[in-house]
Amino acid sequence: EFIQSLGDDNQLFEQIKQYEIKDFQLCYTDQIRQLYASSISDFQHLFADISQLLRAAIDYQLDEELSQNLTATIISIDDNKDIEKIKSIIQTITDLLNDLRSVEHFLLRQSNHSLTNTCEILDIKSSILDLIPHEIKCENYVAVSIHLIRMRTILQERVVNIEEK
Repeated sequence: EFIQSLGDDNQLFEQIKQYEIKDFQLCYTDQIRQLYASSISDFQHLFADISQLLRAAIDYQLDEELSQNLTATIISIDDNKDIEKIKSIIQTITDLLNDLRSVEHFLLRQSNHSLTNTCEILDIKSSILDLIPHEIKCENYVAVSIHLIRMRTILQERVVNIEEK
C-alpha cells in the first residue's frame, strides 16, 4: 500500500511487483533496494570481456517498452498446455544470445546503429528481435542481453515448475 501511495515512483512499484516482494517493513526498503542492485550486478560478470561501448544503458522509455514486450510474451504462454512452446522460446533466446555474442566485434563497430537493423544486415533471424524496439542501439547490447537472460530464466523456472506437477 505504501509503495502505491508514492505515485510518482512507478518504477519501484513495478520492480517490487515483478520480484513478488510482499509484506515487508518499511525499515527494510534500503536492504531490498540493495538486493535488487546486487541482482543486477550479478549479471555483469557474464560481460566482463565486453567493451564499454556496448554497455550503454537503455533510455528509460525504451527500456520500459522492451520490458513490456518481453513480459507480454511470457504472460501469453499457457503454462499447462505449452511446455514445448516454452522450451522452444528458451532455445530461440539462447540462439539469439549466441548469435549476438558471435558478432560482438561487428556490434562494436556499429554501436550507434539500431540493433535490430544491424541484426538484419548480419542475417540474424529471430522472432525475439521483433520484441526489441528499433530505437535500441548496438551500444545497448549488454542491457538487452540481461533482459533476454532474465526472460529465459523465468521461462526455465516455469518449465521446472510444470515438470514438477
